[in-house]
Amino acid sequence: MVVLLTSFRSPPTRDRTWDLLLKRELLYRLSYRRIADASMLYHRGSINQFPATTGNDCRVPGWSATLEPYIYMKYVVLDNIRSAHNVGAIFRTCDGAGVAKLCLVGCTPAPIDRFGRPVAEIVKTSLGAVASVPWELYADMETVLAELAEQQLPLIAVEQTPRAVPWYSAAVPERAAFVFGNEVEGVGDAALAVATTVVEIPMRGQKESLNVSVSVGIILFGYDSQHAAR
Repeated sequence: MVVLLTSFRSPPTRDRTWDLLLKRELLYRLSYRRIADASMLYHRGSINQFPATTGNDCRVPGWSATLEPYIYMKYVVLDNIRSAHNVGAIFRTCDGAGVAKLCLVGCTPAPIDRFGRPVAEIVKTSLGAVASVPWELYADMETVLAELAEQQLPLIAVEQTPRAVPWYSAAVPERAAFVFGNEVEGVGDAALAVATTVVEIPMRGQKESLNVSVSVGIILFGYDSQHAAR
């Protein structure tokens, strides 16, 4: 079912389309763990029930078992990304790359604002991927780092620092979390301090960096290609 919406303002008379939209967005407002505990995930336009999961098994109906080694435990952490359009584009990329969870940290906008309303810029640029990528909002990076340590996921920082190496020369495990930083300040010190590896995307022209949503796509699909080739 394709629903075309020109605005997220409530119509004068609520109809079935608006009720379905609210149902989807309210479900995804729940935290990742509460979705897993309920054994329910709203995926690609319909609600799919599947057996109760354990731990962080967040696979959803429709994912190919042959791709599991590359998509099963891949986290993306957004460290104070300010642009809602960038966040929406990253949701879309994460869906395509089979990311298990998107962590929105600090001032990074979520698909639902604090009043429970869908954020139009994110929903539009994600092309609906906010309904297929599990996400959670975190007040600070320390909480995210504690969760990653619990899951034994190494943190890969994508940043330009003296210790950074070109992304294609770094040995990155299939189970990992990738952190991308603020459009101006980059990845914060808290994440850099615990990152097992820092990688960068070499620039060939005059500009110093790429848009963060572009960087996410290069890193995720670049390492997928490396892992698939092994």
